[in-house]
Amino acid sequence: MQKNNNTEQNNQPQKKVNNKGKRFLFSVLRIVITVLIVFPILFFIKLPYMYHSPGSCEDTSNFIKIKGVKKFNTHGRFFLTTVIYERANIFLFLYGKVNPEAELTYKKDKSKKHDKQRNNYMVQQMADSKLKAKIAAFRTLGYEVKMKKGPVRVMNIKSWSRAKGILKVGDAIIEAQGKPVKNEEQLIEIVKNTSADKPVQLTVLRNEGKGKNAKEKEMKVNVPLIEIDGVPKIGIQILAKIESADLPFDVTIESSNIVGASAGMMFSLEIMKRVSGVDLTGGYRIAGTGAVDEDGNVMSIKGVKYKVMISEKTGCRYFLCPEKNFEDAKKAAKNIKVLPVKNLKDALAHLEKINPSANLEKFIKKDQPD
Repeated sequence: MQKNNNTEQNNQPQKKVNNKGKRFLFSVLRIVITVLIVFPILFFIKLPYMYHSPGSCEDTSNFIKIKGVKKFNTHGRFFLTTVIYERANIFLFLYGKVNPEAELTYKKDKSKKHDKQRNNYMVQQMADSKLKAKIAAFRTLGYEVKMKKGPVRVMNIKSWSRAKGILKVGDAIIEAQGKPVKNEEQLIEIVKNTSADKPVQLTVLRNEGKGKNAKEKEMKVNVPLIEIDGVPKIGIQILAKIESADLPFDVTIESSNIVGASAGMMFSLEIMKRVSGVDLTGGYRIAGTGAVDEDGNVMSIKGVKYKVMISEKTGCRYFLCPEKNFEDAKKAAKNIKVLPVKNLKDALAHLEKINPSANLEKFIKKDQPD
């Protein structure tokens, strides 16, 4: 009897140990399951903030193919630059708070529809900028390029815009304050010089009807402005698309998942380098940014400071940027030289100073109109 009692007493602590082990395993399992459920939910919940930071610095020669023109290897390279700009989830928001190179900006409209419209607009911008970059490159080289350009159209109306119910997506803006509008920059400048407490008068062409019966009707509308950071704005995204162009060479630009118009100037420079056979880089790593129109004018872009940062990180010596972005780019620069550019001819002048052998004069077709 005594022997059995001792055996029972010896077994009891062992049972307690086993129970503690099971409880611990169940606790760990609950934590793991909770994490597996909660983390994906937090990942997909979008906050009303946009995350901005330096993106990438990409060799433009990898994007461009020209039929009948061989790619030639040089020590120097042209680089396009990108910015990370996306809707923040909780993890990206927290990272943005501790990352000194990042910035978070409040965006009230966090709907998927709004983000999709913005992305679609930037995809269209890239498609149009490729064609403009080709035309600008060949015209700068002296080739005559015939093209057909569409009007400035409303591509998207922002959630905060007071133009809602007045303008419609697809409207063609042909005049602003009685002045003709031929490109995006003209409209932006006219609006900028209009008092924010007064509406801007626009003349638009709007499609009325559907299918074969659709006709464009001209109308005048008064659109209230909103002042943001001291600048009057309508709150719309616009684009004047090139509908067709007769190019002297068959050029293909594969932009992968890069969107927006800001790579235009660097695409043009790469095309000019390839067609002329002249190493415009002078052996240097030259980064840059700037939207370009069909005549080679270089237009301002957003996020230039992030582009300067990534250019420095990747060892670029020079940074070409639109003249209007020069001051912001210069402030962000530490070890890179920033060169302001009004047009492609300006860019070529800078490149010739860096490397005198980068003179394209003998390659430019003199019998073509300037």
